[in-house]
Amino acid sequence: MYCYGADCYLTKGCEHEYGWDGEDLTKIKGEKHLKKEAKQLGLKIWWCGKIKESGEEKSNYSTDESGAFSYSVNEDIEHLEFLVCENENDFSDIYCTGIIIKLPENFKPSI
Repeated sequence: MYCYGADCYLTKGCEHEYGWDGEDLTKIKGEKHLKKEAKQLGLKIWWCGKIKESGEEKSNYSTDESGAFSYSVNEDIEHLEFLVCENENDFSDIYCTGIIIKLPENFKPSI
């Protein structure tokens, strides 16, 4: 996952292998900078509407409508979602649902 756009650890070209089975990034081991920022946002990565390790599942999740990967944050965090398609002219083949997050005023970057 890549995140760009704000001055924090998540946006400094942070690359990691989390999320292949879904992942609650607020509870990952190691990666203290990522965990610190994810906790403030409640950032989770969903794989086909599930997080395998915790058993969490989104009800009525459709990979046809949302793709395999999607993201979520705490309800009080302002954000927008957008669809990423496999082919730019084919909106029937959705790869994932991306997310743009407005960092809260009290967000504390870990860098």
